[in-house]
Amino acid sequence: MQLVSLSLRNWRNIARLTLSDLDHPLVVLTGPNRVGKSSLYAAIRAALFEDPASSSKEVRAHTPWLESGIPEVLLEFRHAGEQYRVEKKFSKGKEGGAKLERRAAASWTRVADGKQVLVELPRLLGIGKVDDSLIDLLWVDQGLTSLPTKLGAGLRQQFETVLGSLLTDRDHRVLEAARTRVEDWFTSRGEPKVKTELATLRSSLEEVEARCAELERRRTQSEAARRRYRDVEAGIAELHRGIALDTRELDALKVKRRATQEKRLLHEQTQTALAAARAREEAARDRLARRTAEAQRRDDIEARLRTSDDELATLQTTCQQQAAAIETRRAVALTLSSEVATRRHELVTARDRLQRESLSRQRDELVARLEARREIQDDLERLRTERDALVAPTDAELKQLNGLRQELTTLSARLAATSARFSFRATTAIRPELTVDSDPIQSRNLAPGDEWTAAVGTSAELILPGVGSVRFEQVDPLVQADLKRRQSELTDSLRTLLAPFGVAADALDLWDLLALRRERFLGLSAQIDSLTKSLAPKKKTGGTDEAADLARLNADLAALSIPSQPADSTDPAQADPSESASDAVHSAEGRLLDAEQRLEAAREAITAAQQLAESAQSSRQRLELSLATDRATLTARTEELERLGDLAAIEAELTAAGEEVQESQLRELATRLAPEEERLDDDIRDLEVAITRQSERLRRDEAEIARLFGEFRADLGLHDELTAEDARKEQLKARLEACELEGRGRKRLFELLESTRQTQIGEVTRVLSDRTLAWAKHLGLDELRGLEFDTGYLPSGLHRRDLSSVQPLSSESFGTHEQLALLVRLAAGMALARDERQLAVLDDPLTHADVVKHQRMLDIFCQITRPTAADSSGAGGLQLLVLSCHPERFRRLPAHVPVVDLVAELDRSRTEA
Repeated sequence: MQLVSLSLRNWRNIARLTLSDLDHPLVVLTGPNRVGKSSLYAAIRAALFEDPASSSKEVRAHTPWLESGIPEVLLEFRHAGEQYRVEKKFSKGKEGGAKLERRAAASWTRVADGKQVLVELPRLLGIGKVDDSLIDLLWVDQGLTSLPTKLGAGLRQQFETVLGSLLTDRDHRVLEAARTRVEDWFTSRGEPKVKTELATLRSSLEEVEARCAELERRRTQSEAARRRYRDVEAGIAELHRGIALDTRELDALKVKRRATQEKRLLHEQTQTALAAARAREEAARDRLARRTAEAQRRDDIEARLRTSDDELATLQTTCQQQAAAIETRRAVALTLSSEVATRRHELVTARDRLQRESLSRQRDELVARLEARREIQDDLERLRTERDALVAPTDAELKQLNGLRQELTTLSARLAATSARFSFRATTAIRPELTVDSDPIQSRNLAPGDEWTAAVGTSAELILPGVGSVRFEQVDPLVQADLKRRQSELTDSLRTLLAPFGVAADALDLWDLLALRRERFLGLSAQIDSLTKSLAPKKKTGGTDEAADLARLNADLAALSIPSQPADSTDPAQADPSESASDAVHSAEGRLLDAEQRLEAAREAITAAQQLAESAQSSRQRLELSLATDRATLTARTEELERLGDLAAIEAELTAAGEEVQESQLRELATRLAPEEERLDDDIRDLEVAITRQSERLRRDEAEIARLFGEFRADLGLHDELTAEDARKEQLKARLEACELEGRGRKRLFELLESTRQTQIGEVTRVLSDRTLAWAKHLGLDELRGLEFDTGYLPSGLHRRDLSSVQPLSSESFGTHEQLALLVRLAAGMALARDERQLAVLDDPLTHADVVKHQRMLDIFCQITRPTAADSSGAGGLQLLVLSCHPERFRRLPAHVPVVDLVAELDRSRTEA
């Protein structure tokens, strides 16, 4: 099968795509990731093998990503000299379906449609199952270049048929029959299967041997049961005798126990009386102890009360002394307060004097500042008058004037170009360049007022630095008149702009004069702003008018001119005029500080005395509270002593209780049981337990005798049964030996046939090995001398020249393993293609190949797809469809190999739609 064209609509991320130039032995489709290469691979596979009406996950994956619609694919191919096309629409609804057509002359004839396409198309291509055909080798998914683990039976048979195996059909049948018989009897490990005759015989023999062992065991147990029966029977008689003796002894002990019951009761009553006497004695001792402790606590409280009364009298005296001291310190503090008031008045008077001097200095400074401010205001008025008299252009006016000047210069050059000679007059220093017809570029330095005159032909170009270029062409008189009119209009506009500044339009220093005026104007404005800021009031002082400040200072001085003072004090400043106001203030502050410190010390002394008085008062209150508590406790202890009673009565009660305890102890000794009487109950219990245990043992032995009698009665025919099982075991052994001999013969026959098959596999795979080895040498793998193939016609190892043993494919690097696997796939495809080209689809192969090996692999691709006659093996060629995201790797392909840019094809299909 050879692919001719492919058309897609609504297929995954491809809205529309048509590839019509695919009828070549080798076709390369390139594009970046996510452009749709894997979608193309899936579309070809779906067109040939998938059911469009299926709801499987693979079919649902074909739905479009962005647009709505049903996925459609149209595939055209050539097979067996005929041209076919298959069309499928993937949907479970009515719009879904499939049809297969064959080209007849200039039209298409329908071959099959609907479900029939799924049957007719694989039959036409000779494909039973996709995974058991050449498709499994030649169609390589992205990233899955490695070989499959196992080939299907149909593909293996195709290898044997096409490559010329020496095994005939009858040999195959014999081999399969032998394999079937061996597989029927044995597992893959050589063990017999469960339901075969050999396994049944072995199982039966094991059962018979187990039955014989069980019978032998039962016979041994029967003999042991007989011996045990005799022993247990003798033990039962001994148990009967022991039970009778223990019963007689138990009856005698029970008679003795009834005689000791009265003595035991009297002893228990005596013990009860002794316990009651001891309790009364303990209660009397407890009352005596509590009575003694209460008397001691009452004495302690009375002693503490006497001590507390003495401390209370002392604290009262201390409180009176502290009150007298507080009154004395308060009188001293009052005197010091009067002295502090006097010193504070002296300080206020000195500070008033100092403030009057400070206000006088501020008034003098303010008068001087007012004079300076008047001078600054005069300068400001003069600068404003000078700035108003100076008429200077603004930046916008200068920009407009400069534009008019440049346009006039350009018009003058254009007017000069319309005459027989070119003439240019410079208004500023400039270096223009002139090109006249085809002459080289001329250049000249021009100062303001210089002229440049030159002959011009049909055309000229003047380049003015900073302005641009002017192209001069021969024009007719109408154009020249229009240029002159425009020049006159620009000149009038320039005069109008210059009129306010008193400057003539033809002045040579026009621009410099205007610039100087502008600079002078800006300088005067800056000076005016600076002076205005200096006259502005300071925000920190908050002042707004020096005259108002001066009036305020004069008012403050008038208020301070008549100081007020107490009648009984004198002003230190007036008393000593030679002393300065600042010294007077310092002196008054020192005297005031000393008086305040002495006053503070007096106040601290008053506070300390008050704290001592409060502490003494608090101690007295706590002591009074403690006295009240102790008196209440003393009353309670006295009441407790009265409740406990007289000490002599308690001691007499204690003595009587002690005597009663002694009498009870004597009676308890007299009624105490002897040791043998105490052990009587234990002896009776021991005998009863012994009799019970012997009875239990007797019952168990009787049950054991009954069981043993049943066992050896049931095994009376055991010897005959054992003899019969031994005879059956010998028969099974003979049959098993014969069956094992037959099984070994079958395995040997199969091994001989399989060895013959291995020899023929080597013949079959020699073509694959030779072709793969030749291509590997072209890649540069010269150290390889052959490939080892297994029974499934897949390579299992490599023969290297430097190693004698077979090396696994995994010993090579990942890139080399990938290249060898792809070569084996192509070699198998070449071998099985025969006279009909087979399609091989490679989705992004050789991702791990270096640049050199990739180019050599491309040479091999070109070689196996070259349209030549069949080689000596009778194999045909392949059609390779390569999908890749690396277009730079396919630039060195021959010119006849098409390299299709999928991005461009998608754009073209979208444009045509």
